[in-house]
Amino acid sequence: MNILVTKRGFGTKKVSVSNKNMDESKDFIFSVEMKPGPDVHPHEEWYKIIYFGFNKYDVSPESQIIMKEVVNFMKENPDTKIGLSSHTDSRGNQYYNKGLSERRTRSAAKFLLDNGITPDRIAKLDWMGETLLVNHCEDGVLCSERDHALNRRTEFYVVGFVPDKK
Repeated sequence: MNILVTKRGFGTKKVSVSNKNMDESKDFIFSVEMKPGPDVHPHEEWYKIIYFGFNKYDVSPESQIIMKEVVNFMKENPDTKIGLSSHTDSRGNQYYNKGLSERRTRSAAKFLLDNGITPDRIAKLDWMGETLLVNHCEDGVLCSERDHALNRRTEFYVVGFVPDKK
């Protein structure tokens, strides 16, 4: 298990703890050496991706599992704001793909809203079309369906935090 330790004015420290090879429950007491550094929120590197079928924008049952993880993360971290960025593969023209990626973003955002996430927590919505491919499958390049599928995605990432009211 990993534990993230944070303190104002210090960098985040990840500590790994294991109870492997123990036959009973034990309490752990440990100290963590922290070094002064910038305030870094422990969820800055949080990231999730869902994938879409060819020419589809609805959130599939498989993707709903990941979307529920996004909802749970946001409910457990009410200070967190996220961004959504949707993409297509290179098949189809750029105008169509831009519109398809917009529909993907809006569909994913609707899922969040329908599951209790307030609009102010969704800070950024992007639809990128085919402009940010994750592989070599650009126009005119022969690619497998599996390679194309990697580009048909919506990415969820942390974009900000509500400041502490201290």
